[in-house]
Amino acid sequence: MAEFPNSVNTQTSSPPQLNNIVLLGLPLNLSHLRSVPGLLSIAQLVSGLLVWSIVAAVDYIHFTSFGWLLFVSVISWIITFNLLLCQVFSLFSKLPQVPWQLMVLVFHAAATFLYFTALVAIGATYLARESFYSNWVASVFFVFLTFALYGTSTILGGRIWWQGRRSGPLITEAAENQT
Repeated sequence: MAEFPNSVNTQTSSPPQLNNIVLLGLPLNLSHLRSVPGLLSIAQLVSGLLVWSIVAAVDYIHFTSFGWLLFVSVISWIITFNLLLCQVFSLFSKLPQVPWQLMVLVFHAAATFLYFTALVAIGATYLARESFYSNWVASVFFVFLTFALYGTSTILGGRIWWQGRRSGPLITEAAENQT
């Protein structure tokens, strides 16, 4: 009969963590996409893209309010997309001297204001016209939805900034504490 060995080598392993994925040397922060600010950013991107595509289908050259809305939606979409990429690739932690929470709050407040002005402008254009087009109605609806999403992000960003001002966590840590 074989003798029982005096020592046994054991190795344990754990499944890979989704939050520790590294792509091109940058750590991926996929937990941000599941947080409330991350979900709001995704909803802003989808809604903003719908606004952008609906307004591009309108003959906006004859209506300055639609040109203004197209400008607001494209600029806001590009900045939101870049901020989401910065969050997902944890680029905020690379420049800790920049007040990211305040910067994101100011952007969301500015986008909320700009979408409000665009909403008022296209609402006035819509009411001044005698003939109504379905894409005008859709644009008013999605502009209001996008305005509400940016307004919600402004309120949430204000709460995160206020909490971060007192305790100083990174933007993602404060967002994860909200969920």
